[in-house]
Amino acid sequence: MNGPTWLFTPPPRLAPTDDSVGDTPEDRWVRAIDEDEGEHRPALTRLGRSQPELMAWIGAQVGQERAERQLAGVARYQVAVALRVLELLDEPAPRVGAAALSAAEGCVSRAAERVVDDEGTFEERARRLRKVRPALLDGLLASMFAPGPSLLDETRTARAWVLVWVAVEAIELARGQRGTNERESA
Repeated sequence: MNGPTWLFTPPPRLAPTDDSVGDTPEDRWVRAIDEDEGEHRPALTRLGRSQPELMAWIGAQVGQERAERQLAGVARYQVAVALRVLELLDEPAPRVGAAALSAAEGCVSRAAERVVDDEGTFEERARRLRKVRPALLDGLLASMFAPGPSLLDETRTARAWVLVWVAVEAIELARGQRGTNERESA
């Protein structure tokens, strides 16, 4: 293996940022990337570039003013983190296309309606949602809503997380489509 072994096995348990964060491999990887982003930067850049349609879709969901471009930047970064976590778990993401994105938008928009009606903070409501890859999405949620300085206010952070949620749903839908296409061609 080239490079440090922690790049190929989940890091040891890191202290959760709060009681709502679990101790899954996804949580540990999200926190490890947060704590040492520089070590993962080349992989994050490579993975983001490997999904041009997905990254372009994120940009198309926001306006052109500065705060909206920052929202898109945060969402793209968190999607790259999700892609990196999947890669580190030996579950690399397939390329996401328009069909998977469209289907994912539908799934998320139906589920997101329930977030508005529930009580509690956005983070609490989002954790209660049924979603694919809940450990990964909850780890990203905790990372995005962690105390401390942020480029985005709470409303824009919530919007960025919803874009990340759509992206992760689309990745899983594309994974299923790839499996179906591979079985059909065999």
